Amino acid sequence: MRVDVNISIRKSESDPLGTRVELKNMNSFSAIKRAIEHEYHRQKDLYESGENFTQQTRGRDDANTSSYLMRSKEDALDYRYFPEPDLPPLVLDDNTLNKINNTSLEIPYEFIKKAKDEYGFHKEYINGLIGDKETLDYFISIENIDPKIKAKWICGPIAAWCKENFTSIHELKFSKEQSIKFLQIAQEGKILENQLKIIMDEMINTGKDSEDIIKEK
Repeated sequence: MRVDVNISIRKSESDPLGTRVELKNMNSFSAIKRAIEHEYHRQKDLYESGENFTQQTRGRDDANTSSYLMRSKEDALDYRYFPEPDLPPLVLDDNTLNKINNTSLEIPYEFIKKAKDEYGFHKEYINGLIGDKETLDYFISIENIDPKIKAKWICGPIAAWCKENFTSIHELKFSKEQSIKFLQIAQEGKILENQLKIIMDEMINTGKDSEDIIKEK
């Protein structure tokens, strides 16, 4: 991944944006974050010292937490900027950002840390979950079940069926609610594991509810 970032700052939302600076070739989200933070402070220091600067393109030296001038332009036309008519301005206010933060699921690197430190997962479980976003979201969305029990069945027979059928976890014949019922039964520990495996196999093949399968047995 290679990303360019354009940055300009202003004192308040009512003020016009200041001079734009383009930073070239960041290769990760963390590098983008560091570049933005550094460039913000660099421009802020220039404005506070009364120093003016023209539009410019800068390279990023992430190892030394700095940037360097690549070229300077007097006018935006030199960059051949032009508005994209099909893309309206994207304004992310505080309410929108708070809503996103409150509803978004964990991102993989946060989950990896929790899986290692809190859950004690082995590498196979972690790789099985972070290797597919839908599976990870499915795992995280099921609450009040021991994480190891969830991982055992989601990364085991459920993931195996999805792989064999070239499909996603959302294509299972049984619903998430049925999955939760099964996991609750597994967590209670009243049914032997080989019997649980038979129940799960039948759920996968028929879509029947775990409680109905138990009654039939």
